Amino acid sequence: MEAHGFLHLGKRAKKIIHDLIIITCWCIWKERNEMAFQNVKCGPQDTLRVVKSRGFV
Repeated sequence: MEAHGFLHLGKRAKKIIHDLIIITCWCIWKERNEMAFQNVKCGPQDTLRVVKSRGFV
């Protein structure tokens, strides 16, 4: 969660990377819940698709 702090980037770039990490974690959590509680099969491609749909990648 703090990896962006060690990069030699500007404040805006660090914020974007931090936000990308947060949204990716949220997507992984959401996909995991769908697998556990709704018996929906999800894979890494599905998670990446959701992250991309949020406009971060």
